[in-house]
Amino acid sequence: MSDIHDQLAKLDRQIIDLIGERMDLYRVALEEDEEGVGRDHTNESLAEWEEAAEEKGWSPGLMSKICRGIVEICRSGASDE
Repeated sequence: MSDIHDQLAKLDRQIIDLIGERMDLYRVALEEDEEGVGRDHTNESLAEWEEAAEEKGWSPGLMSKICRGIVEICRSGASDE
């Protein structure tokens, strides 16, 4: 069971690292074009995440919450600088 826990911990770290990469790209996009990461972009991201969830048989509502959380992390990280 320890091996599975190690694998899960590794995946969790990869997810966190990917969120960090997304935050970095968000900052660059914000510098280049503030409107490019506004409400329209957020709505497009939400739609993509919800569609992907449906394709996998997951809850689109829960996936939407995850996406909103990640977007908020990116926004707050960008405003911290």
